[in-house]
Order: sequence, then C-alpha cells, then structure tokens
Amino acid sequence: MNWAQIIDTILQLSKGQGFYGRLYRDICRLEKEAPEEFENFKNKLEAKNFKEAVDLVLYLENGDEDDDTDVEITIVQPIREMDETRLQKQYEKKRKS
Repeated sequence: MNWAQIIDTILQLSKGQGFYGRLYRDICRLEKEAPEEFENFKNKLEAKNFKEAVDLVLYLENGDEDDDTDVEITIVQPIREMDETRLQKQYEKKRKS
C-alpha cells in the first residue's frame, strides 16, 4: 500500500471507530505542525509494504514484533508535547499580563 491508500484506509475506518478518528486527526496535525516527524512516520508505514487494509489494521492495533515503531509514541506523544508547550506558553503569557 502506498501513502494515499494507507491514509484513505485510516480515513474510512475513522468514520466508525474512535481510535482511527483520533489517529487521522493526529496525523493531520503532525503533518502541519511537525513535518519531519510526519515524514518519518509516513515513510515507516510505506516501507511496511502492506498488501491489504487488514495488514495495516493489524499493524496499527497490534504493532510488529520485528519493529519497535509504536503509533502511540510516534504520533500521539509528539502531539501531546506540542499541546503542552502551547499551553505552557499561553500560561506564561497570561501570567505576565
């Protein structure tokens, strides 16, 4: 599967499952706010050469024993860190006012 097929699968699954909705949202944010990390994640998924959507789903939900890539660490954690940094800056700005 190429990136377009991967993201399309995630988007289709996002309509019925919260995990995929959050994953899609976080991928979009990562692409916008941390393009280098996004490219790394995208390249790792494409390099897996998933044959069909079920292979992608199994990987996203269960990981891969031959790979230390973790969706939580790769996608969700950087988003949380960006949010924490943004909140900290807002707090400091408000405190100075």
